[in-house]
Amino acid sequence: MGARLFLAFGLVLALAVGGAMVVTLNVVRDIAADAVDTSLSNSQSVQRYFRQFRARQLELVTELVSSDPYFGSYVDEAVNADDPDLAARSVADLLQTKRNEFGLDIALVLDPDGNVVARTDRPQALAVDLSSDPLVARGREELGPVSGLWTSGDALFQASVTPIARGRTVAGFLITGLALDNSLANDVKRVSGADVAYLTAGERMRVVATTLDVPATDRLLAEIEATDELGEALLAPSESGRTFRLDLAGDRWLMQLSPLIDAHGDAFGTTVALTSLDRELAAYQNIPIVGLVTGVVAIVVALILSYVISQRILQPVRRLTTAAEAAVDGNYRHKVATEGSDEIGRLSRSFDSLLSSLREKRDMEDYMADMARHAPLDGHREHPTEPVEQPEGHATEPMEEPTRSASPSGDLKRHLGERYELLSELGQGAMGVVFKAYDQKLDEIVAIKMLKPGSVDQQSLERLKSELKLARRITHPNVLRTYDFGEAGDAPYLSMEYVSGMTLRELLDRRGKLPYGAALRIARQLCAGLQAVHEVGVLHRDIKPGNVMLEHRGNAKLMDFGISRPARSQGASTNDNLSGTPHYMAPEQIQGGQPDVRTDIYSLGVVLEELFTGGMPFSGESSMEVAVARLHHPPVPPSKYWSAIPEELEAIILRCLAFAPEDRYQDTESLAAELGELRG
Repeated sequence: MGARLFLAFGLVLALAVGGAMVVTLNVVRDIAADAVDTSLSNSQSVQRYFRQFRARQLELVTELVSSDPYFGSYVDEAVNADDPDLAARSVADLLQTKRNEFGLDIALVLDPDGNVVARTDRPQALAVDLSSDPLVARGREELGPVSGLWTSGDALFQASVTPIARGRTVAGFLITGLALDNSLANDVKRVSGADVAYLTAGERMRVVATTLDVPATDRLLAEIEATDELGEALLAPSESGRTFRLDLAGDRWLMQLSPLIDAHGDAFGTTVALTSLDRELAAYQNIPIVGLVTGVVAIVVALILSYVISQRILQPVRRLTTAAEAAVDGNYRHKVATEGSDEIGRLSRSFDSLLSSLREKRDMEDYMADMARHAPLDGHREHPTEPVEQPEGHATEPMEEPTRSASPSGDLKRHLGERYELLSELGQGAMGVVFKAYDQKLDEIVAIKMLKPGSVDQQSLERLKSELKLARRITHPNVLRTYDFGEAGDAPYLSMEYVSGMTLRELLDRRGKLPYGAALRIARQLCAGLQAVHEVGVLHRDIKPGNVMLEHRGNAKLMDFGISRPARSQGASTNDNLSGTPHYMAPEQIQGGQPDVRTDIYSLGVVLEELFTGGMPFSGESSMEVAVARLHHPPVPPSKYWSAIPEELEAIILRCLAFAPEDRYQDTESLAAELGELRG
């Protein structure tokens, strides 16, 4: 079993690690792809942010410069000067100063018709007509600040056009711009992580600015020219945000396009955001290798641990197996560890309880067999040679020597009505006689309990009927069953279960305390029987060894419900409440109080102390002394009679014997649960 568990653990671990590796590889690919998509998306967002930021910056600068009266007068003079070259140089000097002051890449002044008056990029390129330029045309048309992308020669700018007002007239236009160059491209890459290339259209695509090196740039342009679909998508505004796959010198790249739009809404170039898929995957390429190595190490370690764990798990199973094999051979003395709250722990506790029960049963059987060798039970019980008496103060009357004249009819008749054949007299008391009889109707041996003629009044008869009603409600293997009620002439009788054996009183009188295992078995059986009595709402009220019958095999039966009452009956008289046997009565019974289930538990506690130790918790020369001692003194602890008594058992007995009912077990179920924890 251990090898199977070990192999099962190993197989499960191998499958788990292999599955984890496959999942890891897929997750790595997905992460890399997500990283690429995120990088491309971020690149587009960053570019939009830079353009918007630069547009606001340029609008503010052009607004500030064009609204300067000093600057406006210079421009007006230059436009209307007799010597335009001289005037242009003056404006150019002032324009260069403003360019440096505000960190601009380019600045131009146009006359109202859109001709260049002065410029900072190419000071000699004057008298150039820019009126048809989309951005300039829009500025002249709206006569207000406008921003957009603008080209000058081979350069690409983010530019702003603002009219230069001179009173109610326009003296000219100011163009300011910031270049879309490699510096900007690198800023975008630094923020987004993606490479960037700005391309403008002409006879062929031309790279204005990029973060790629020269070889990569050449390969990109070659790929664009070689791919018709890609070339068409470069200047199509509808293709904005579309992603393409490229193979540049064996490396896999993902490319996302964003067309460059002029002031008229026409595309004149494109922005390309690129990310190398292989480069992104390279960042994760060690993960599968590390995962594989880690997985192999984990499998080896897990196999070792699984072997150790399987051996540890199987250890209690082996102990259980050994104990079970020994139990088959009749050896119930194996100790089983009961720690743990898992299934094995529960199984161990259950098996330990079973072994304990078997030990107790065998101890009881051995004890009863030993008793039988010295005094045959059937002969002794059916033909008592001495009175069946209880200790002084017991409520049950002592049984007299059986004689025929003591029978209800004066002599022992052979039949009781048409149903019962009387076989022998088992015993008798002052008010009743018990016979062993044959039930001809049911074909079984029963016991017949009869009241003597003249001892029965109407109240006693009702009491007998009440006893039958109560007793018939109880069906339990540890409770003597009562069958039926009848009358023979003027003598009422009860038919009951016949048990061949002896009372616990007789056993204790002969041998004293019982062996621990046998006593524990009887204690549990008495508790189980009493629990059954209480569950149907009945109080026994006379728990004592004389009312416990033991069969040949040691099974205990609670009997004699002659003073039983419903557990919730009200209005009982003081004399009724005092029913019981003084040596076993609870303090509240002696004081005439109303008994309840805790009263029976107290009496059972007295029986338990006598059963396990052979001693009584209270003693005295008379019943009165015993009663007084019970009311004024604590009980004698069981350890005084038996020093080796288990502490748990002594605590159980002393709790049963608590003076105040609320300090005792509140029900027999709680008592049975604690007795069940003890082991014989």
